[in-house]
Amino acid sequence: MVDRLKDKVAIVTGAAGNVGGATARLFAQEGATVICTDLGDMAPINQVERRGGLFLKQDVSDEGQWQALAARVQGEYGRLDIVVNNAAMCVANPITEETLENWNRSFAVNAQSVFLSVKHMLPILSASGGGSIINLSSFAALGGSPITPVYAASKAAVASLTQSVAVHCVSERNKVRCNSVHPGAIDPPMFPPEVQGELREQMLAAVRASTGHYMCEPEDIARTILFLASDDACHINGVAVPVDNAASVTLPY
Repeated sequence: MVDRLKDKVAIVTGAAGNVGGATARLFAQEGATVICTDLGDMAPINQVERRGGLFLKQDVSDEGQWQALAARVQGEYGRLDIVVNNAAMCVANPITEETLENWNRSFAVNAQSVFLSVKHMLPILSASGGGSIINLSSFAALGGSPITPVYAASKAAVASLTQSVAVHCVSERNKVRCNSVHPGAIDPPMFPPEVQGELREQMLAAVRASTGHYMCEPEDIARTILFLASDDACHINGVAVPVDNAASVTLPY
């Protein structure tokens, strides 16, 4: 299928990452004008550029930057149809070794950002006649995660907020849907920027060895996001969608 997002305007945060980049490319291929944001540098995406999209620096935890983005979307496009809240960070420490700084920063980037996005973008989506919000959570939010407890907690907050937003939109009859996507292990995994070189290769090998048969590629997540963004998912609202090849429902045999 092609043009499932024809003439739609979409925001994708964390677009410099693997899942964000794959989503931006797929959206553009399907006809959307994509506003790509990230805190880091982004390589141009030809499909996005051809559709008149934007590449913007954004700290998703900063309310002022969401307000500025909302004003720019209104001014340059006059509408908004899709928001993909994908930007995230992950720390991996046992709970007894974790820091309050990591807790606060993780919740600011992973959960506060979604709150700010919905607060400032929902009015534009509503005024545009409806649309779709897709929040990236994690399969870590669906159970206990002793390796990444802070990340899991922040992503669980995203899943809960998603449900509340969906119910709000139904009660408002604004034709906006809100769903969460819960990826499992992705190849390549999301490591902190400081994990580079030999350490990165060692960690990558360990992840692949332990979860290889469950791992998916960024494009697998992007296709799920595309479905939820499209009119094909017009009655799917408030749903948590695992994309993890059954990892979250597998018993530890």
